[in-house]
Amino acid sequence: MIRTVVFLYTLFCLFGKSHAAYGADDGWVDLGLPSGVLWATCNLGANSPEESGDYCIWGENIYDLSRYSIYDENNNRLPLRTDMPLLPIGEGIVVTLGCGARIPTAEEWKELIDNTRGEWKELNGVFGMELTGGNGNSLFLPASGCTLTGGEGTIGYYWSSSQYWKYSDFGRGYFFNSEGFESSVFGTLCGMSVRLVCSVAQ
Repeated sequence: MIRTVVFLYTLFCLFGKSHAAYGADDGWVDLGLPSGVLWATCNLGANSPEESGDYCIWGENIYDLSRYSIYDENNNRLPLRTDMPLLPIGEGIVVTLGCGARIPTAEEWKELIDNTRGEWKELNGVFGMELTGGNGNSLFLPASGCTLTGGEGTIGYYWSSSQYWKYSDFGRGYFFNSEGFESSVFGTLCGMSVRLVCSVAQ
């Protein structure tokens, strides 16, 4: 049976008090953003800020291409289907992970980048980008690369929850290196990092 690319899943709250904190003691950091959104101190599947964590397909919490019977090996993505939109017009996929955690939208990524100061640095032997908010709190994003092109240690790729357009098999995200951040679109089956957000303190 043909599968759609809208996958909802339920997970435990991965960013509770058992996780190491980087600018916070409860797994979340307040960077003083205009929206008030809090960012997780670790990537999805990681136990410390410098760990890569899980490489995720857009809208999923795993990277397992064998699950998809219509996977296009030549193009590393699901083939475009014009008979059925992946999402209603104007909506990004919203994946709720419990405890109010969710994947940030492309707009929330932009807010983060526009309202923090970025510095390429090394944390416990791992290179990545430290983002410091106006309130002095910091967040570290490891340069974890991605499953298709590699780049671990030199470039970071992170998913947003926003789809490129309603019939597209591309998702929106951001990548960065020592020079800074860029927004882009990526094939939905590219395995990339996920950093969660939360709208209220947990």
